[in-house]
Amino acid sequence: VSGLIEVLEGNARNILHELLKNFEDKNHIKKTDGLFDFVFFDADKEYLREYLDLVLPMLRTGGIVATDNMLYPEDYRPLMAEYANYVRSKPSMLSVTVPIGNGEEITIKLASEARL
Repeated sequence: VSGLIEVLEGNARNILHELLKNFEDKNHIKKTDGLFDFVFFDADKEYLREYLDLVLPMLRTGGIVATDNMLYPEDYRPLMAEYANYVRSKPSMLSVTVPIGNGEEITIKLASEARL
């Protein structure tokens, strides 16, 4: 699967801003439905909403965002509850917390924001 999966390591905010800029530059010429089928967030909890907003334009319809640590450690719960409320407020998304491991938020993109 190494030919299908690309792991990007580094400062998530910088990487996502750069990816979005490149995507928007290319997508301006040729409309595409996104780059990503699956995104996994296990990063700075205080930036999760920003990460989601950066990823959404690049997530294909039917694509999934999985977010770790929704339930544990308990210190994260207030931030994670804010994130869950935020993602669930988006009409283009369907999201549920699955109580496995530390808790996973599984979010599916139903449509692009532009189509709603």
